Amino acid sequence: NQLTDITADIGKLTSLKSLTANNNRIAQLAEEVGALNRLETLSLSRNMLVTIPITVAALGHLKKLVLSDNRLQNFPEGLLSCRQIQFVDLTGNRITFLPAEIGQLQALELVLNRNQIAALPESLAECPKLKVLRVEENCLTLDGLPEKVLANSKISTLAVEGNTFAPRQLERWPGYEKYEQRYTSAHRKYD
Repeated sequence: NQLTDITADIGKLTSLKSLTANNNRIAQLAEEVGALNRLETLSLSRNMLVTIPITVAALGHLKKLVLSDNRLQNFPEGLLSCRQIQFVDLTGNRITFLPAEIGQLQALELVLNRNQIAALPESLAECPKLKVLRVEENCLTLDGLPEKVLANSKISTLAVEGNTFAPRQLERWPGYEKYEQRYTSAHRKYD
């Protein structure tokens, strides 16, 4: 397929539960996507999206969002209003920072691999459900990893390989012991 956009007509499909249009040339997603009030999965990987309309905030049933390998420069802030969201994959974009309001995100897993993030905001520790955070192959520095995120969050799996520090350096970073306790406890459940 070589779709270049998802037009306003998408808003007429109000009972749509899943929308997948990967491997296209989609550069724009119509604001009317917010009318898809039953949408649970939105997957637009490997396209040319630069922004996502704020109307995604109206997707009250959205559970899974996959926007990997696009051209997004900013975190889609409309996601902060999606109460049912569980999984967000923004791998391979051009995101340089996360908004200070990121603590409102309801996701269980956030994947931000292969972006250009140098620092994580302390407010990430306030995400009420976030268990898995993947920020591999970014520009992350140890100074950009706040103690609060390690010590006071619910994150039990933190993937940081391929950044400006060796993962072993993290073991000596303030807050790491508390993170390690959550990691061990969470992974013991699966053994």
